Parts: sequence; C-alpha cells; structure tokens
Amino acid sequence: MLDRTLVVIATEFGRTVADKPSAGQEPDGFTELSTGENLVIENEKMYGFHGHFSSCNCMLLFGGGIKGGTVFGKTADTHPMLPVENPVELPDVHATIYRALGIPPDTNYITEGRPIHITNLGQGKPLEGLYS
Repeated sequence: MLDRTLVVIATEFGRTVADKPSAGQEPDGFTELSTGENLVIENEKMYGFHGHFSSCNCMLLFGGGIKGGTVFGKTADTHPMLPVENPVELPDVHATIYRALGIPPDTNYITEGRPIHITNLGQGKPLEGLYS
C-alpha cells in the first residue's frame, strides 16, 4: 500500500529545540536575527511559542514513489540555521507532492473567470532527485 500512498509530515516553520528565556522578545520578533549562540534548555518554561525559523524547516516524505534514505538539502549547524545546500521553495514542494499524485504542477482551474494554479502561478518544479 505504501508504494501508492504518499505520506508527508511537515510544519509551517522550523524550530530550535531550545532557546533562551527572552526568546520571542527580539525587537522585530525574528529569531533569524539571533546572535548565533548555542542555546540550552535550562527549565520547562523555555518551551513554548519561541524559536521559530521561518526561513527553513524540514519535511519527511515517504511512500508514493519517493526514494527511501534520501536527505535533500542542508541547513547551517549554528543559529539561525539558514539553508546552505539545495534550498527548496514552497511551490517546488507542492509540485513534488502533485507529481507523486500524477498531477502536473502547472495544472490550474478557472474559478470566477480567473485561473487558480495548484502551485504558485504554475511555476513549481518537482524535486526529481527524490523519486525512486
């Protein structure tokens, strides 16, 4: 069944596993501007709405023709953990999922007289290196 079922586990942002007690109180609210120190969980109050990395995250895809044991992309080892190898844009993630479903990424539907694309303006490109 897994050969014809694609499972995707994803979140809307990356998150550090630990942060300093003042996290989320940066002047502009972006953890990406962290000073780069390695952070340690000191107590349970350090968990919660903090440590978001909106410029990167990770996803797990398996089944549905995805090649097992593949790691695609890489982030920096230190904060703010920006993408450093094979960065992927969200339209490309969508195109990859749709390709596994047999749907071309430039598919669109006309709604109220305008095209609605399944990827951003139909420009998403499947990540071919992920397929078996």
